[in-house]
Amino acid sequence: MERLSDTGTELQIVTQPEDYTGAAGDFVTFTIEAEGNDLSYQWQYSDDGETWKMGSSTTASYSTMLTEARSGRMIRCIVTDAEGNSVTSDVATMTIGSEEIGLTIVTQPENYVGASGDFVTFTIEAEGNDLSYRWQFSSDGGETWKTGSKADSFSATPM
Repeated sequence: MERLSDTGTELQIVTQPEDYTGAAGDFVTFTIEAEGNDLSYQWQYSDDGETWKMGSSTTASYSTMLTEARSGRMIRCIVTDAEGNSVTSDVATMTIGSEEIGLTIVTQPENYVGASGDFVTFTIEAEGNDLSYRWQFSSDGGETWKTGSKADSFSATPM
């Protein structure tokens, strides 16, 4: 939305605040960029999208900590110029969560050939959300498997 001030300078929001998804305890900063004469900023927040409360920031950015209670909170900014014209930004929402990452094995464990009694460590590298590991081993060529370690590496002394 744009408004022409009495001096001919267009009041407009150039960069809108963006949604944020992260972990509880993250420090979140929303920013806005606007053009016009002698701009003032008033950030607002809402938990229901209907009732808006004044935030404490009167600059082009608004910072807060993401908590369970604030997850889903909506943030917007009202920008006013010297002539009293104002525009309201788009709404940005902060949410506890994570972007979905597909489960991917980045580095596979490698075969090991060595002497009897050698100590060997197998490792794996994987990407994904909330990963857990469960190593298995076989002593009969893969016919049967036994469960081993719950770590991202597995160490053993071969028999």
